[in-house]
Amino acid sequence: MIWSKYNLLLDVDDGSYALFNTSSRTLLTFDKETYDEFLYLKENPDSYTEFEDADFLTKNMIIVDSDVDIFSYHLNEILRRRYNPNVMSLTIAVTRACLFNCIYCYETDRPPVYLNETTENHIIDFIKTNSSLQELAVVWYGGEPLMNFQSIERLTEKFKKLGIKYGAEIITNGYLLTKEISDQFSDLAIRKAQITLDGLKEVHDKRRPLCSGKGTFDVIVSNIEYLLSVCPDIEINLRSNMDMENVGGYVEFYKYITNRLNNDRVKPYMGYVQDILNSGCTVESNNIGGFNNRLPIVQEQKKRV
Repeated sequence: MIWSKYNLLLDVDDGSYALFNTSSRTLLTFDKETYDEFLYLKENPDSYTEFEDADFLTKNMIIVDSDVDIFSYHLNEILRRRYNPNVMSLTIAVTRACLFNCIYCYETDRPPVYLNETTENHIIDFIKTNSSLQELAVVWYGGEPLMNFQSIERLTEKFKKLGIKYGAEIITNGYLLTKEISDQFSDLAIRKAQITLDGLKEVHDKRRPLCSGKGTFDVIVSNIEYLLSVCPDIEINLRSNMDMENVGGYVEFYKYITNRLNNDRVKPYMGYVQDILNSGCTVESNNIGGFNNRLPIVQEQKKRV
């Protein structure tokens, strides 16, 4: 075993220490004693089995097999998926319409275009051009994709008739995730959903209201609870878009939502709002960009969780 060349051991200005793996994107913060232990591990990687979290070290690629080149591994995986004629991955935007008025949205001037049956049939025709296809993976996207749920239903039925392995994910704001729709997720082969909550009710409702101005937090959380109850295989990536205005409340939100949902199929994580295109989606002073800016934020969150 070897110490991954993608590990960065950092001595932070405030007297704390950190390790960041640029391949797995694992970030750890710790004290001087643990820092010294990692220094020892760096020089003696085979001693990783002596660590209490040995499996964590290998799973997150901090310690790797000596014959593994992580870059080549990831490159091979990318190329395998991209050029493997047996597997196809599609992201399908079934509509550009949305019922939210998020403060950082960059699609403020979007026509409410909807996927129609003619285009759906073109998608099926395109898939059929690959005679070697054995597996199809789809991400339903928008706008808000549930505003054109009929298209998702129709296309799923057509995908299943192709006689290949099929699975799907969806990126949704969660507001239209009604009981009637959630009850169909298993039949639609939707196994993963990304849903966004930007903090506790007061914060989220200011950042992600309906176009009418009405808050959305209570409906979304209730919808998530029901979805978890009827779909035993669903995994929910619970994203929180963070900037300098709301990042300070993330710990309280994290504690609340994990206690309320109490389900290991819910994976909360922070996304960082940054106006890299100067589109005006957020003021520059609110941006959270770059590893050096994020590290103290992550450190503070870890102390308080």
